[in-house]
Amino acid sequence: MASPIVAEESPNPLALRISTGKPILNQPGWLEFTDLSQAHNSPLAERMLFFKFVDRIFLSESFFTLIRKPEYEWEMIIEEIREAVDLFLNSGLPATYDVPHSDLIIENSQETRLTELLTFGIRQATLGDGGILIFDRIENGTLWLNALGACAGCPHLSETIGKGIEPVFLREFNFIHQVKVNSPG
Repeated sequence: MASPIVAEESPNPLALRISTGKPILNQPGWLEFTDLSQAHNSPLAERMLFFKFVDRIFLSESFFTLIRKPEYEWEMIIEEIREAVDLFLNSGLPATYDVPHSDLIIENSQETRLTELLTFGIRQATLGDGGILIFDRIENGTLWLNALGACAGCPHLSETIGKGIEPVFLREFNFIHQVKVNSPG
């Protein structure tokens, strides 16, 4: 019996969160690929980046997110994506080969309290939308986050930061005065 392929829209109109009922990464962490030359450890990323309409792919433990190029619409490409994912799942190839620990994006454990708040207070909502915000650094009172998957380039990210995330961090940490997200690229 084939695994169900569930494609869900995200607040980022360029992003599509895809669950397959199978693990994507077999270890904690996240991976994001922006071109074929980066995807040598991921047959899934290689397959998806082969399409001219895919800008990048974000992999997590239980789903992946495709970010399309703006000149394409989901309605034009969704069936092709579903067929490609179905063929990939039936190929027997793993989504990723053993990924070197250094290639995984894993947060610094020194920032335990910050990452706990991100993990338990914020991350579940962003993962539900097909992306993630991860800790980068604190610099001169500014908490810097990296946006991956659907969060990168999302037109609602500034509002999410300003109305949802920043007030929580300002209230919880007196040394944080603002929250910013690094520009992708």
